Amino acid sequence: MAWAEMEYIGSDKTELASKCMANLVEARKSLSLFQHHDGITGTAKDHVVLDYGEKMLNSINLLQEVISHSSNFLLTKSKANFKPNLQTTYFDLDDTRSAAWSVPSKTVIQVDHPDMPNRVVISNSHARRRQEMVSIRVSKPDVRVYYMNMIEDEEEEETIPTQISPVFKTDGDISNEQFEVTFLATVPALGLQTYFVRQLKPEEGKNDEMSVATVKIFNSNAQPFQVIPFDAVEISSAASDFSMSNTYVTADFDANGMLQAITTKDDAVKTEAKIEFMEYGTKARGDKSGAYLFMPDGPGKVKKLSSPLVRIVEGKLRSSVTVVQKWITHIVILNSSPGVDGTGLMIENDIDLTSDGMNNREISMRVTSNVGSGDVFFTDLNGFQMIRRKRYAKLPIQANFYPLPSMGYIQDSKTRL
Repeated sequence: MAWAEMEYIGSDKTELASKCMANLVEARKSLSLFQHHDGITGTAKDHVVLDYGEKMLNSINLLQEVISHSSNFLLTKSKANFKPNLQTTYFDLDDTRSAAWSVPSKTVIQVDHPDMPNRVVISNSHARRRQEMVSIRVSKPDVRVYYMNMIEDEEEEETIPTQISPVFKTDGDISNEQFEVTFLATVPALGLQTYFVRQLKPEEGKNDEMSVATVKIFNSNAQPFQVIPFDAVEISSAASDFSMSNTYVTADFDANGMLQAITTKDDAVKTEAKIEFMEYGTKARGDKSGAYLFMPDGPGKVKKLSSPLVRIVEGKLRSSVTVVQKWITHIVILNSSPGVDGTGLMIENDIDLTSDGMNNREISMRVTSNVGSGDVFFTDLNGFQMIRRKRYAKLPIQANFYPLPSMGYIQDSKTRL
């Protein structure tokens, strides 16, 4: 897009274009290496695996530079007179990696002064306008989010509704250094939208557009560290069934925080969607499961959750359920959004296969429903199209497993899940 804009204004920024293209070429070369079967599975020699990791991390950093410089150019009003400074980092991306083998960590926006707003730029790579909930991390809870609205050829600050939610540390306490701010972002097709985050001034008082999420914790007796504005955390040593809802759907959960059913509000149809985790062992003799092969020792067994820690965070814009056990962190998010992200649930699983008792184990998430799909299901083919699949009982278990690069569904004559 930046290159197309250069052609449009008739002014090639040779230095900027050369730098970005060199970074892209280097990243593409690394990507071609990763297509090797040992690069995908991590089964090369140790020094080769480390080299793959370093090349991957370097490529990510190079591409982040391309995004930063291109976004800065596209947001510049006087592009014809623009002179790039390639030594300047204009934007930090929303996550960072300290090492090739580390999990990405969220970037925390440092809110330092009421007169120094932070700029947050959201991109939309789709060819259609998008409205979705966006969450960012900030260092202080007393903030205001706004954008510049054109009214009669003049820019005016337009404050938008936001929600403040807690960020939990690994020890279970609520962080007093990070806070999650959620708001509804509207970004035009193939465009960029700038929002500003600023600390409230003392004379401004309370931000009326800011709502505070409520927090409930089940199966715990430990009172987390009290952090304003989350000073009314509800703690219970026992758990019970509960539900969450937005404009489109209602999600029912059991006492362990696992999804049981989804009800669509427009037609009041309740669809069973019971989530549980399955555990597969590996054969005692012969070929074993590994980086290339899935060789289970038989049908999967339900991996029971024993009174897991359940955190329920409910708010006007976003609600979530987090289930924590030693080997897994399971998160379900429900957005109150007018966009497509408000019509369903977002599920995230962080599974630690290095924990005790997980050696030679395979974990899968199973969704049991009342949809009469029989043996037929659908998966995407490399993210390009959907393809019809069929489960065959005569084949071994592993032959009926298919990858889901982007999506999959089952359906009958009335319901699609």
